[in-house]
Amino acid sequence: MKHYCQYHKIHEHGRPTSTQGSFLAYTDKKVKDETYLGQVVWLVSGERQGGKTAYLLESAFIVDSIERLPDNRAILRGSDGYMPLRPTPARFATWLRTLQERTRRFQNGLSAIPAELIPEMASALGWKKFQANEA
Repeated sequence: MKHYCQYHKIHEHGRPTSTQGSFLAYTDKKVKDETYLGQVVWLVSGERQGGKTAYLLESAFIVDSIERLPDNRAILRGSDGYMPLRPTPARFATWLRTLQERTRRFQNGLSAIPAELIPEMASALGWKKFQANEA
């Protein structure tokens, strides 16, 4: 199973709209079903607060469908995932710094997450499924 990160700018797009039991992430990337179906998407959001950005780990889910929109964007949806009652602050997390370096500060869009970061991210989010190195 592969893991991907999607970044969501709250200051541009509002709060993410996923709810427990129904997960989604938007991407501008052209996505292929065979690449993302059955894989895990982690949603990280950012909101500008003064001159800094507050980063939050919002949710993670297994992709079970992909909807393509007329404007070439796509919505990745899932029903098996985890979303805490409140997003997890991540600004000072070591996994966030590593992820930012690997994704050019999220400029690459939907991006692969190095396997070694998954247990730490799962622990921070509270998703027991991937805390024990099942990644």
